[in-house]
Amino acid sequence: MGLSTGIRALDDVLGGLQPGRFYLVAAAPGAGSSLIATAAARTSALEQHQPVLYAASGLTRADIAARIVAAHLPVDYRRLRAGRLTPTEQDDTAALHHHLAQAPLYIDDGTDLTTDAIAESVPDLPGLALVVVDRLQTTEDPRLPLSGPAQITDAAQALAHLARTHELPVLAAVDTDDPHLIAALSLDITVTLARDADQIHATVTERDLGPQATLTLHADLAHARITDPT
Repeated sequence: MGLSTGIRALDDVLGGLQPGRFYLVAAAPGAGSSLIATAAARTSALEQHQPVLYAASGLTRADIAARIVAAHLPVDYRRLRAGRLTPTEQDDTAALHHHLAQAPLYIDDGTDLTTDAIAESVPDLPGLALVVVDRLQTTEDPRLPLSGPAQITDAAQALAHLARTHELPVLAAVDTDDPHLIAALSLDITVTLARDADQIHATVTERDLGPQATLTLHADLAHARITDPT
C-alpha cells in the first residue's frame, strides 16, 4: 500500500499513492478536486510525518492552513475564516497551527510557480515522499503559470515525468471534468469527480485499461473535506 490519500475507500481502489505514478484528480470547480489534494498532503505530512511538497497555484499558505485545520480538528470552515470560533476551538486551532509548523509540509505558493520550479525543489527536500500540485487551471491567467489548456498539457506531462524519474507519487488537481481534455492528457491514472449535493461520485481510470472503479464519497464541505461514505 502506498501513501494514503486520507480517504480509505479511494486508497482501496488505488492501492494508495504509489512511487513513480502521477495521479490527476479532475473535477469541475466546486466538486472537490482541491480538497482531495489537501487531504493527501495533510495525511502524509501531519499524520504519517512524511515530507510533502505542496505547490499551490492560486492558493495562499493561509488558504491551505485553514483547510487543513478545518478538516483535521474538525471545525466549521466558514466560522474559522470569519474568526468566529469558540474559545475552546481557538485553543485547539492554535495548538494545531503549532503542530503544523513543525510538520514536514513545504508549501510553495509563489506566483512564479512552474513545473521546472517544482522539479528543482525536489532534490532540496531530503526524504521527500509526495508532491501535490493544487491546482492546474483551465482558464488562462497571465499571473498563474499553471493555467490555460496548453500549459495544463505541458504541466501534466512534466509532472508525470517528475514522478517517474524521482520515483515519487505526484498528485495534481485540475479544475475541469471535460472528458476530451482529460483524454488528451493521456495520463496513467485519473480520478474524475462529479458532485451531487453532499455526494461525490469518483471514477478511477487507468490509461491502458479504462475505468477501473466508481465509488461514492461524502462531501463534508462544512469542514472543507471529502470523507468515506457515511
